[in-house]
Amino acid sequence: MSVDLALRGVSHRYTQRGPRVVHDLTLEVPAGTLLTVLGPSGSGKSTLLGLVAGIASPEAGDILFDHASMAAVPPAKRGVALVLQQPHLFPYLSVGENVAFGLAARGMRRATRAVEADRWLATVGLDGMAARRPRELSGGEQQRVALARALAVEPRVLLLDEPLASLDPHVRESLQGVLRALVTETGVTTLMVTHDLSEAMSMGDRTALLLEGRLVADEVSQDLFQRPPSRVAAEFVGVSTFITGEVVDGVVQTAAGPLGVNDLTCSGTVVVAIRPEYVRVADVDGPNVIHGRLGECTFRGEYWDCDVTTSLGPLRVRSDTPPPAGTDCRVAIPADRLFAISA
Repeated sequence: MSVDLALRGVSHRYTQRGPRVVHDLTLEVPAGTLLTVLGPSGSGKSTLLGLVAGIASPEAGDILFDHASMAAVPPAKRGVALVLQQPHLFPYLSVGENVAFGLAARGMRRATRAVEADRWLATVGLDGMAARRPRELSGGEQQRVALARALAVEPRVLLLDEPLASLDPHVRESLQGVLRALVTETGVTTLMVTHDLSEAMSMGDRTALLLEGRLVADEVSQDLFQRPPSRVAAEFVGVSTFITGEVVDGVVQTAAGPLGVNDLTCSGTVVVAIRPEYVRVADVDGPNVIHGRLGECTFRGEYWDCDVTTSLGPLRVRSDTPPPAGTDCRVAIPADRLFAISA
C-alpha cells in the first residue's frame, strides 16, 4: 500500500556543531509517484533517504506518511525498503532465500515464502534462478534480486540510492526500464536519488534538484530539462546560453538585435535562455537569426559543436557539417525554444 510522502521544513547536520547538510527542505511525493532526486556528490541526496528511512533524525522539521508524523516511528516500523548502489545480498543464502528474507522476518510460512520469492524473481526477469547463489549471477542480475527482495515485503515507500550507478551502460539502461515498469505495476511511492541527468529525466515522474542540501527545483522531469525555473538549475541541467535584453513591444531587444520569444509574459529587463541543442548554424537570414564568427568545432558523433563569437558573447552552436573555422556564419535561435529565467 503506497502512501503520500511529505517532508516539512526538514534540516539535518551530522554533528551538533557541524554544518547543515540539508536545509529547510519541503517536498511532496504523492502516493504511487516516482520522484528522482538529482544532484552532485555531497548535495545531501543519500542523507535525505536516510531521514525518510529513519536511519537519521532531522534536526528540525518533520517527515509524514499519509499526513502522520514519523518522528516517533522506528525504522523497522515505517514500512520502508531501501536499495543501495551495491546489492548486499547474503552470500550464504540462495537467490530465492535472499528474496524471501524479509518475508521470513514477518513470520510468513516457508512454503508461502518460496512461492512469493519465485513470483518476484519472475517479475524481475529471473525466473528459475531461485536455487542459485549470488556469486553465480552478474552484477545486473544481483541488483534485480535486490529489487525483488525490497518489493517482496510490499513497502509503503521504496528508497533507491543510486541502485544502477555501478552497472555497465547497456545493463543500466535495461534495468532502468525494468525498474520503471516495477514501480508503475506495484504503485509504490518511490524516491530515487541519482547524479545522472539522463537517468533522472527518464525515470522520474518529477525531478527534485538538490544542490548543497537545498532544494532548488521540483518540476515535472521534462519541464526541468526543457525550461528550468532558475539560472542555477538551468546550468546544472546543461543550459549554457543566457541572453540579457529589454522587452519592447513583446520582443526582446538585445545587443545582436531583436529576438522573438514565444509565451513571453514579463516586461523590462529580462534574461532568456535556451538549451544548446536548439542553437543551430543557419543558411539564410530571418527572424531570430544573428551573425557571428566561427571558432573551433568538435565532432560529437551525430553533429558538430561549434564555438561562435557573436555580439551576444560566445555561443555554443550545433551544425550537421563542420564549417571552416574563422568564417562568418549565421546562428538561428528559435523563438519557441527560448524561455525567460529567474536569476
